[in-house]
Amino acid sequence: MSMSTAQAPHRSRLGKFRRHKTSIRLSLTLWYVGVWACVLAIFTVILYSILSTGMGRQLDQTLRSHAEGVESAISAYWRGESELGNWMESPQQPLKAAVREGKLSEVIAAWAQATRMLETARPFRILDHGGNVLAASWGFEGLESLTPELVTADEASRHPVHRTHKTAESRIRFLTHPAVEDGEGLYYIQTGGLLNRVDAARRELRLWLFLLVPPALAIAVLVGWLVASTALHPINRMIRQAQRISAESLFDRIDVPKTGDELERLAVTFNGLLSRIENSFERIRRFSAAASHELRTPLTVMRGEVELALRSPRSPKEYQDLLRLQLGTVEEMTEVVGELLTLARTDGSEGVMRTEPVELTTMMERLKERWMPIARKAKVQMEVETDGAAWVEGDAKLLNRLISNLVDNAVRYTPPHGTITIKVEAQEDIVSLRVQDSGPGIPESKLAHIFNGITSPRSDAPKDATGIGLGLCRWITEVHRGRMDVTSHAGQGTLCTVWLPRLDRS
Repeated sequence: MSMSTAQAPHRSRLGKFRRHKTSIRLSLTLWYVGVWACVLAIFTVILYSILSTGMGRQLDQTLRSHAEGVESAISAYWRGESELGNWMESPQQPLKAAVREGKLSEVIAAWAQATRMLETARPFRILDHGGNVLAASWGFEGLESLTPELVTADEASRHPVHRTHKTAESRIRFLTHPAVEDGEGLYYIQTGGLLNRVDAARRELRLWLFLLVPPALAIAVLVGWLVASTALHPINRMIRQAQRISAESLFDRIDVPKTGDELERLAVTFNGLLSRIENSFERIRRFSAAASHELRTPLTVMRGEVELALRSPRSPKEYQDLLRLQLGTVEEMTEVVGELLTLARTDGSEGVMRTEPVELTTMMERLKERWMPIARKAKVQMEVETDGAAWVEGDAKLLNRLISNLVDNAVRYTPPHGTITIKVEAQEDIVSLRVQDSGPGIPESKLAHIFNGITSPRSDAPKDATGIGLGLCRWITEVHRGRMDVTSHAGQGTLCTVWLPRLDRS
């Protein structure tokens, strides 16, 4: 199945997802508008409450100032009369003395006649403790006086009391202001004002708020959409770039915005994911190519041997010899497949190591006992040089495979009567492992590709060469924080050098 065919169901599901799911842009816009609507509603309520309360408070303050002015005028009139000795037998008596003697109504009447304040534009009236009207301006005609219950409540409070009186035509705001002298209530001044202007101002305020809120919400929708579009523009660009990436173009990457925020981290993370996917695809490709390349020869040999055996009847001994050959080929194929799988699993540094102190000199001596017979059989001279203990930290099995692969590679490519030199040396901070053969060497054109894990780098490679040893060796070296170099010249042999960090055992 091709990548384009595999992507078709995915795109179909993506289309269904887009039809049934709300886009992030719309969601962000709705959230923005919702939050803005809540803020606007709260602001509108608070603004209306503040302005409406301020209008009422301003009217109450005006009424209070008027009542205090009337009280001051009555007090000034009484002081003048008291100094002249009027109303009372002895001069300079407080007004409460006249109230106690029942002369309050006469004093108020005389004051009203003398000052003519009842003819002012703002209405007010003066009442005694029983709620009886002692004097009233023209604005209070026809209004009921205070009931005894209200008088009792107002007298107990000793503070101005505001009340709203509704009529058939309008609402009137009343202020009942107690005149107090030495803690004793003398009379009440009640003044009032129409709430028509306040109510009209409130209605106009509500109208303006009602007219301004919808445009504000419309602007919020537009701004929210623009903000969401601007915020999502880099994401949409990354989506378009990601949609263009297929199995044939896994090397492509999306542009990383230099914003230092979540978008940059998203792009970096996505590119890292693409790199891992590309590496996985590459490992699969390498494994497939290597498997087909490395298994083709032994399978061809097996097929040829079987076809040859079937051409004519054979003796039991000949069949046994054939089966032994087949068994050797199968063992060779098993080894090849094992190395291929190891390289495929570890090519992305995903192998799991069990680190421990490893002494390479001792390991080399053990491997020498195993490889010496093989070298003698191949008529190759093997020389091993060690220089004391060489400790490193790593996985013993992987390090064993590293040395075995290097030695195996040298034995395979060294012609009869050739020489292989293996040297392990511990230096100040590193341990070096050198494997030198006297084989045909590696052509310069192939030297750059010796670690690709697919083909054999030497033109005269034997038919049973796996061609993946050096790739596996380099990986083992790198996971041990080491370095591997290969130097070779045609006709002069090959030198493989591995440097590993030395473990201090002192």
